[in-house]
Amino acid sequence: MSQTYSLNLGGISYNGRIIKSRYSYNDAIALKYQGDQGPIATLSTNVDGITSEEVAIKSYSENEGLYQQLIELGIITPAHRFVLSGHVSIPVCKCLI
Repeated sequence: MSQTYSLNLGGISYNGRIIKSRYSYNDAIALKYQGDQGPIATLSTNVDGITSEEVAIKSYSENEGLYQQLIELGIITPAHRFVLSGHVSIPVCKCLI
């Protein structure tokens, strides 16, 4: 059984598992947050310029604060670089799970 993590998303606390998979476009790491009743959130985003060893974390809009929570839980490292996507700067990290 995979580990359960508590995350605060949009001011609401959830308990769920983090599911690691791959984006088919560039084989980059994809992270999803799954509860007992189904999907809760997609934690990562697929952006051009990332490698199969990296994960780009959603840290904008309704995902504000998610990046720091994932670092504190030991899911990702702090960003080693940022990628611009539209009007936002997306942290690119190493995944630790």
